[in-house]
Amino acid sequence: MRRISQLSIALPVLAGVTVFAQTADKTQHFVYNAYWSASDGFQSKAELHNNSTIRVLSVIPFAYDANGRSVQLDSITLPPLGNATIDVNAQLAGKNWGNQHAAGTIVFQYNATHAGVL
Repeated sequence: MRRISQLSIALPVLAGVTVFAQTADKTQHFVYNAYWSASDGFQSKAELHNNSTIRVLSVIPFAYDANGRSVQLDSITLPPLGNATIDVNAQLAGKNWGNQHAAGTIVFQYNATHAGVL
């Protein structure tokens, strides 16, 4: 019986460690999308998914052109396990970028306790 009582005392301590790890500071992470195009005949969209089962995820997309110039697109808020679709061409046109820049890449920036949430 003594061994069982020692185990029951250790479990709350381990549970406290788990809770502490979940509330650790968030760090900045990036997901890189290989290509977008605003040229005639192309429609660029990005599909995003929040892999977290408990946390809301805010994502900031940045579009880059071939010369390295960038523009910030509208921020996206994803609920836990939520999805979102970004119409890249529409957002670029809304920021007067669609006509001036034909193609490039997108970087999605987010803050989370670990990578792989987006």
